[in-house]
Amino acid sequence: MLFAIMRPKLLRAVVALLVIALAPAIPPARAQQGGAELSVIGQPIWHDTDDSIDLRLRIANASSEPLEGYSLSLIAHGRTTSRSALRDSFSSPPAFTTSAYQPELPEEPIPPGESMSVVIDDPLTRLSSLATAVDGGVYPVTVALFDADGDQLDAVTTPFIVYPTTPDTALNLVLVAPLNAVPSRG
Repeated sequence: MLFAIMRPKLLRAVVALLVIALAPAIPPARAQQGGAELSVIGQPIWHDTDDSIDLRLRIANASSEPLEGYSLSLIAHGRTTSRSALRDSFSSPPAFTTSAYQPELPEEPIPPGESMSVVIDDPLTRLSSLATAVDGGVYPVTVALFDADGDQLDAVTTPFIVYPTTPDTALNLVLVAPLNAVPSRG
C-alpha cells in the first residue's frame, strides 16, 4: 500500500525534474524588456501618395529595466478587399509584406514605468508599395518594436487609407433619414 502511494509521487518528481532540466532558458534581454508596449496615438484619416506618414506612437516600458537600443519597423501589407479581412489584420497581421523600412529614432533610453511619444514624419515614399499604389483603399501597416538584440517586444497594426489621386469633389447634398422617428410630412 505504501509503495503504491509513493510510486506516483516519485514518477511526478522525476517528470518535474526532467521538465526543469530540459526546458530552454528564457533569454535575459527578453525577460527584462518583455514589458514594452507599443500603441498608436494619432495618424491622419487618409494619405495621398506625396504625404508624410505622420504616425504618432507611444512606447511604454512596464519592465523593471530601462529600455535601451530599441528600434521600430514599419511593414506595409497588401490592400484589403473586405471589412472582415481588415478586422482580421488587426488580430494577426497578413504574412505578405509589400514594403518595409526602419525609421530613425532618438537614442535615449526609456526608464522603467515611463513612456515616450514618437512621431514618424518621413515621407510616405519610404513605404514604396503605398507610394506607388494604383488602387485607392485600405492598406494595413504593422509597426513592430524590437529590443537591442532584435527580438520583437510588441507590434500593432493600423489601417492606412491611401488615395493615389485626390477624390472627386462630392455633391454638396446630404440625405438625412431619421431611423428612430415616425415618418411625418412637412
